[in-house]
Amino acid sequence: MPRKKTELIYITDDPSRKSTLRKREKTLIQKMNEISILCDVKGCAIIHDKLNSEPRVWPSPAEAQNMVSEFDALPEKVRSKNVKSHETFLTERIIKGKQQIEKMAKKEARKNMFENLIHRNFGKFTDENLNQLRKATVEYLEKVKIAIDNKNNNPHEGSTSECCSNTISTDHAAETATADGPGCF
Repeated sequence: MPRKKTELIYITDDPSRKSTLRKREKTLIQKMNEISILCDVKGCAIIHDKLNSEPRVWPSPAEAQNMVSEFDALPEKVRSKNVKSHETFLTERIIKGKQQIEKMAKKEARKNMFENLIHRNFGKFTDENLNQLRKATVEYLEKVKIAIDNKNNNPHEGSTSECCSNTISTDHAAETATADGPGCF
């Protein structure tokens, strides 16, 4: 059974907080060891808390000091290559979120457009909707053409049904459309 998600807030109960620190410290060191072995990378961990006067260091204080010295010796440009401020990080996340919302809105609009088309609710279409529908129809017809060409060029890959043996042209689809809607629906 999966564990419930732990809420990331300060643990006020002292024994519980100490226990959590011990467990998570052990897990952190195990993960550091695994990543250094599996990926052949150098890494160190320094854990300092109020209860212990000496910080715990993995793999050893000398090795950690060497790694920190090597890092400090790198040029500033290399050291700060992937460093972001909190503001930069949040700005990037906001932009990414807005892009996802726009993508979902477009997907929902397209879904609604095709639902209206299937139910022949043409009165709900604006000029922009009709233009989008035309573009989407042309895109889908092009995909159908490619699929048919692929089937005709590779007849041994799967069965070809009767409807897939004829090539569909966008001109023919436009000719068969009536005032009530496209002839193919």
